[in-house]
Amino acid sequence: MPRTAKITREQLLAAALAIVDAEGLAALSMRRLGQRLGVEAMSLYNHVPDKAAVLDAVHEAVLAELELPELSGDWRRDASALAHAFRRTLLAHPHAALLFAERPAMTPGSLAHVERALEILRPGFPRLRDRIAIVQVVVAYVVGHVAQNLPHPELRRPDYAALGRQRFPNLRGVERAVADYDVEAEFEFGLAALLRGLTPRRRSR
Repeated sequence: MPRTAKITREQLLAAALAIVDAEGLAALSMRRLGQRLGVEAMSLYNHVPDKAAVLDAVHEAVLAELELPELSGDWRRDASALAHAFRRTLLAHPHAALLFAERPAMTPGSLAHVERALEILRPGFPRLRDRIAIVQVVVAYVVGHVAQNLPHPELRRPDYAALGRQRFPNLRGVERAVADYDVEAEFEFGLAALLRGLTPRRRSR
């Protein structure tokens, strides 16, 4: 039987994030969290109302490690710096990346980062609707890039070299083309292209 012990909310969140880091999001449950902390799962409800609140708190705990860049006043440069900082934070907790794809920011700590991103974009995009769209797109790009490049040892890749030359003339050369592929350069290229293409939308009459 788990021992009776007093735990703090900070200990609970640290334990939840540790489970996600080590075992993935699917492993996080109130029962698993109780086991890690050495308490009955029911006692956790004294600190959080349900598992959804735990996930929201993990979301906040990850973002709490985000090192905010100094602002330059150039919205593209500042947005790029913030996107890079967000990516570095997710790479430190890669199993939490999908949490950001599936759940919006809910807690004040998480929402503070959304507020900062919206403010960074204000000089280039006075309309709040435009800034919201940009934040959504950039977050999707960063989260998707991190999630896509997670290691999957069991994943089998197609035998590109065996594909028919007439039907797949480009794919046949994939293995040679990516032999020394630089994922960092890929991320930088994509982010720069994304930000470069952003322009304020004209108001419809």
